[in-house]
Amino acid sequence: MRGITVLYLVVILAGTVGLGVVVPVKALEGLWSNHPQAWIGVAMAVLALICAAVLGVVGLAIFTSVYYDELQAERERVEEFLNAYRARQRAMLEELDEAVAYLREIRDLLREARGE
Repeated sequence: MRGITVLYLVVILAGTVGLGVVVPVKALEGLWSNHPQAWIGVAMAVLALICAAVLGVVGLAIFTSVYYDELQAERERVEEFLNAYRARQRAMLEELDEAVAYLREIRDLLREARGE
């Protein structure tokens, strides 16, 4: 899932930069070449900047929402793993306690047999 979120971020970034930089530069080339209808290029540049801002804000909002959901899912998986690991460790400790009790009984029996 991480590859998709990175790809999404790259596409949003490329679209925002394209709309915010490339389109206004190309639209304003007519203004630099003293074209008689340069005001159309200015209007296109302003519109492209507004669209780039909206695309960037909406795209980042969606990205953070998806990434946050992904982090929540990862956190839940880690919690499940940790709970299972803790349960396994508790069971092993209980078994070790039983083994220690048996070994103490054996030690006591051996001491009695030796006459101590």
